[in-house]
Amino acid sequence: LSFSERRPTERKMSLALFKNSASRWIGQVSNAVNLNVIAKRWVRPQYTKIDAILIKDYPSLGFRGDQVAVKPGYIRNFLYPQKIAVYATEENKAKFLREKTKEELSRIENEIKLAAIRKRLAKLTISFKRHCTEGDKLYGSVTLQNILDNMRKNGMEVAENAIQLPEPIKTLGEFPIDVRLPTGDTAQIKVSVVRR
Repeated sequence: LSFSERRPTERKMSLALFKNSASRWIGQVSNAVNLNVIAKRWVRPQYTKIDAILIKDYPSLGFRGDQVAVKPGYIRNFLYPQKIAVYATEENKAKFLREKTKEELSRIENEIKLAAIRKRLAKLTISFKRHCTEGDKLYGSVTLQNILDNMRKNGMEVAENAIQLPEPIKTLGEFPIDVRLPTGDTAQIKVSVVRR
């Protein structure tokens, strides 16, 4: 708000403060100097903060979708042109509420899908029959590609980098293998290698 747009009581108070301080500095002010004119020119307006909605996460203000109070110049000169925030109008509030509910619904759907995938992976046991020596060492080895092919035969589409197999399996036995899910969580599958 500009100086003239402020409430009359605020204007009178700031003018009175300026007149008192001006008269101290100037000393005896002659009648020719109009302190009201000087006060309007020199008193700095004190802006009230306005609400803004953040479009992006911003470290000093908050996270995406938060409603924050900022100075008008800050949003007008920096936040709005940089597409960090928008003015908190009723339209923008409704728009962000809709987006927030959509995001929440999609997050819940993804959690349900991931729970089903995790349950399916926990039940999955992949078995391989290999020739081996008397010391249970395999003549060949079970590689990442073998595991991927077997999973695809069972109807599981998994990315190559999702299966965490540090080195090929070269002995008989059961091995728990971690599978990284899209959320960053891991699930385990069992790989068993038996004698042919």
